[in-house]
Amino acid sequence: MEINNKKTNILNLLKKINVEPKNLHLYLSAFVHNSYAYEQHLDYNYQKLEFLGDSIIMFAVAKWLYLQHEHDWTVGQMSKTRSLIVQSKATAKVAKEIGIDQCILVSKGFTKNTNLDLTKFLEDCYEALIGAIYLDHGIDIAERVINETLLKNITSESLENFTDYKTIFQELMMQYGKNEIRYKLVKNEHNNFCVELWCNNICYGKGTGAKIRDAEKLAAKEGVTKFIGKKVNR
Repeated sequence: MEINNKKTNILNLLKKINVEPKNLHLYLSAFVHNSYAYEQHLDYNYQKLEFLGDSIIMFAVAKWLYLQHEHDWTVGQMSKTRSLIVQSKATAKVAKEIGIDQCILVSKGFTKNTNLDLTKFLEDCYEALIGAIYLDHGIDIAERVINETLLKNITSESLENFTDYKTIFQELMMQYGKNEIRYKLVKNEHNNFCVELWCNNICYGKGTGAKIRDAEKLAAKEGVTKFIGKKVNR
């Protein structure tokens, strides 16, 4: 009876994301926790679909970042931002928005055990759902769903939260044998910090922020932008 109820919820979810199932069992498998499979003696669960879906999401996010920033980002920026997007809590939020939390099948012990992370399972189920869509419909439909759910709300502003400019700048400098990086506090007034970014006696950027780390990030961003610009214009 529980599985039948979940099938109804799964069909509602698929309708919401505009996917017509050809093999409903695939989607059911995407939401079966291994504890429930063990309890009910089932020979399937979400894990292999999650493995597949994770790779597809990584591909889709990589492609999206490439198309957005082919000319103004380094490979390092793209790689780190992709990892941060995929590893953030964004997938759990999307899972709840489209109703995955109404489709999951977990054991009675799982629901009673407060040490188990339901948020992590929702993230895994989103990945498993993408894996199921890929097997049922192919890469184009899977990519469309990722774009319309996970990536639709990511703006230029929100990308800033995912971008680690300090690490990117450090890696750029190391590529060219420059490693004497320091952030110099030059002003602290009116609750604002002004920081300069120096490397090998050259000032690459300045940043101002309410917190020192914010000022350092802005200085690093300016440094990355200037450095990439010089390389492109050579």
